[in-house]
Formats: sequence, structure tokens, C-alpha cells
Amino acid sequence: VPDANPDLAPFRSNPTSLLEAGFDAVYGHDAYRRLMEIYQDKAWANDLDQAGRAGFVGDNSVRYAENHDEVRVASPKHWGGHGPLVGRPVCGILFGMSRGPVMVYYGQEVGEPADVGAAGFEQDKGRTTFFDYWSVPTLIQWMNGGKYDGGSLPELNRNLRAFYGRLLNSLTHPALAQGNFLPLNPANAGNSAYDVTGAKKEPGRWLYSFLRHDPVSRRSLLVVANLHPKNPASEAKLKLSEEASQLLALPASGTLTGTDLLSETPTSFQASGRDLSGPGIRLPSLPPLSVAYFDLSIR
Repeated sequence: VPDANPDLAPFRSNPTSLLEAGFDAVYGHDAYRRLMEIYQDKAWANDLDQAGRAGFVGDNSVRYAENHDEVRVASPKHWGGHGPLVGRPVCGILFGMSRGPVMVYYGQEVGEPADVGAAGFEQDKGRTTFFDYWSVPTLIQWMNGGKYDGGSLPELNRNLRAFYGRLLNSLTHPALAQGNFLPLNPANAGNSAYDVTGAKKEPGRWLYSFLRHDPVSRRSLLVVANLHPKNPASEAKLKLSEEASQLLALPASGTLTGTDLLSETPTSFQASGRDLSGPGIRLPSLPPLSVAYFDLSIR
């Protein structure tokens, strides 16, 4: 609307005023757009920190990867055409960045691609048509003739729905529900092991990490996402920022353990105080288009 009516532009660009006027939340589109730019070769994962919203606005911004205005993550015409698994790192990052509300658009959890040709009002634009009614084929497969058990879905789509279930359930973790955000990519700007391409020359292009820490419960959670569509992060090492290290307060003789809340099979890492002050945390292998939520503990 602001594009068609310039008089409305100030309202779009002033989310604080909208919230103070009584809106429950505003769209958190900045990080969403930046993530899409990564798959358009216009940005790196390092650029996500600048797109995150801090404070009052960030905590009241709806985090989403799809809505009725935006294209489907699984659309073959968008997000690099990499399919529904793009939603894993994208939503893992967006949902974990702040304390704001989240939204999963209907059919997103089963990988609905909106790939049904020139359908309805929207025609063939990678969106599920709106202003009229049309088919949502992948969601219908999950409905499975009224059984609502996913029996007609391919295995990939069933597993994707299970992933979204784990992701949403993990948001009750104290560090995510009420913790602070600490970016970690800046601490790895010169870390050649923070890379997935194999060339060891692009730290922070495809890997994105941050720490969430709740000072009340003293619970911490480490988020690491591999946005690369083809390459695993099989030998990546992550260095913590000085602030993150101070918050974790790992004794020199202690061990930091991270247990992933999102993986189908048990996945974890261990790091010593020497690791944190030296080469960094050796991360478990992260498949292409994946994200890990490591619940941290110290002993």
C-alpha cells in the first residue's frame, strides 16, 4: 500500500508508533528480507545481524517465513528453488532471534510449494492464491482423506512437519522465551574454520550463529544454522565472543556440553575451557539447509 500511496509510507517505516498506538505486533520483515537476499546472492549470513530488531520493537515483531502476501518457502521459483527444506534454517534463525511472536502459515509445515500453475487470482507467482479459494495439494496429502495423519505425504514432507513441531516446542526454552540475543558471527570474521564451502575463505557466508541467554534462569541456548543448499558443515569450528564467554563462565577445568533440541537423533558436542579460548567449539556435522538449537550445560 505505501508504494501506491506515499502518504502511508511513514506508518510502514515507524513500527514503534504502530505498537504504541495499540498494535499487538508488527511484521518483522527486515531479517526475512535479508534471508531471502542470501539465496539471491545479494547478502551473506554475516549481514543478518544488521537486520535483527533489538529491544521493544524486536520483542513485538512477528517472525515469519511465509504469509498470505509472501511467496512460499518451498516454491521452485523463489528462495533459490531449493525446496521445502529451506524453511528449516530460515525459520530456525527467525524464530530464535527474539522474544517476539512467531507464525507458521498454513501448509508451510508440510512444504506446500504453491506450484499448481496459473491458479486463481495470484496466477503462477509462488504464492497460495488469495482473494479467492484454490487447492493446497500438499496440505491435502497430509489430510489424507479426512484421517489427518499425513499418510499420503512423501517421507521428506512428513519429516519436515515433525521438525516444525520440535522447533515450535523448543521456543518454551527460557533462553528463547525471555533471554537476550548475542551475535556470534562477528567473533568468527577471521575464523577460516567457520565455513562450509571447503575453500576456507568465506567465514560467515553460509553459517549463522548466535547465543540466547536468560540471566534469570541462567539458561543458555546456542543456535547454529547452515544455510548452504548443498554443502554440509562437517568440520566447522565456532568461536564465542568475549561477552558470550563471560556469560557462560566456563571454569578452566570445566566442560561445556551442547545438546541439540531439533535433531531427529541425539546430537551433541563437548568443549573445554581451552577450546573456547583457543580454536573454538568443534561443531557436530550440520547437513545442508539445517539448524541446531544446542541447549547448553556446564560441569
